[in-house]
Amino acid sequence: VKSTCGCDIRTMLRRKRLHKCWKQYEAKRRELGQCGQSGLLFALSLVTEATPAVMIRQGVSVRAPTKTTRSVVVRPNTTASPDIPQDDRCQFLTGDALIELPKLKEKSVHVVVTSPAYWPLKRIYSGKGIGFEKTLIDYLENLVAIFGQVRRVLRDDGIAWINIADSYQDGDLLFIPARLAMALQGDGWVCRSQIVWQKTNSRPESVADRPTKDYEVVLMMTKRRNGYRYDTDPIRVPLLHPYATSGHKKRGMLRRDDDRTERFYNNPLGRNSGAVWTIVPSGYRGSHAATMPEDLVRKCLLVSCPENGLVLDPFGGVATTVLVALELGHRAISIEI
Repeated sequence: VKSTCGCDIRTMLRRKRLHKCWKQYEAKRRELGQCGQSGLLFALSLVTEATPAVMIRQGVSVRAPTKTTRSVVVRPNTTASPDIPQDDRCQFLTGDALIELPKLKEKSVHVVVTSPAYWPLKRIYSGKGIGFEKTLIDYLENLVAIFGQVRRVLRDDGIAWINIADSYQDGDLLFIPARLAMALQGDGWVCRSQIVWQKTNSRPESVADRPTKDYEVVLMMTKRRNGYRYDTDPIRVPLLHPYATSGHKKRGMLRRDDDRTERFYNNPLGRNSGAVWTIVPSGYRGSHAATMPEDLVRKCLLVSCPENGLVLDPFGGVATTVLVALELGHRAISIEI
């Protein structure tokens, strides 16, 4: 199966060029017909190795077999209902997030993992949309409006993970992550943590009057202060020693404790993960300059997404969130202009 840009569908998806080719594909959808659309959806199920399920987009239904082979022939189902079933594994919605999000069911999403376009860094599409605002205030107001709709579709026990980077304007640091967190708090969100994503091989900066900016921020936002789903076990840090104290006497460690010889054993799974995550930035051959690494998305989903949960990315980009969600056996919705 070939896309309109001439690259093999399977190779295209492995290189994570899904978004660019999908937009070209949509422009020529009538010319390719239903068969080409079915081939693209089925190729996505092969590459991500998702569990067998129905994937539907605009009335086309494709069922991935349990064991995939090169000789499978996919035929379009012209009688498929346009309604998206509950067991659908993956949906790609093309359009403005403020227009597409109200179409989703209220309190239906378990986890949100996303990275909005940074400001004032420009993306590749055109001069409109998030990141092209003339002022930082307009940028924050647009994000608050979008995440207001995200809050509507997020379950009460869900978590929204927002990867956002800081920027400079006239040599002055803008503190965009902090401004966004406080703006979202004013709109009803609860900020439970600010995670620092430390990049091990960050892009060098040509600056000599300040340190290189080698980190980004991930905001952990919830709808309430407690009662949300968070399981720290999958990302615990391994222990160097199984117990907290050595076997010899340690006096004065506790009040009225003059002869302490017992050992206190820690959690065998390791200690609780800290708020600094060291992750290698992901490489990408396309023109997208700021893709989220798969390991970052994976960490967020491991601690907050239930089995077969529904994951949303309102700023889909190159579909990293979708790919990781499908690899972990979840469902996913991606929105991109």
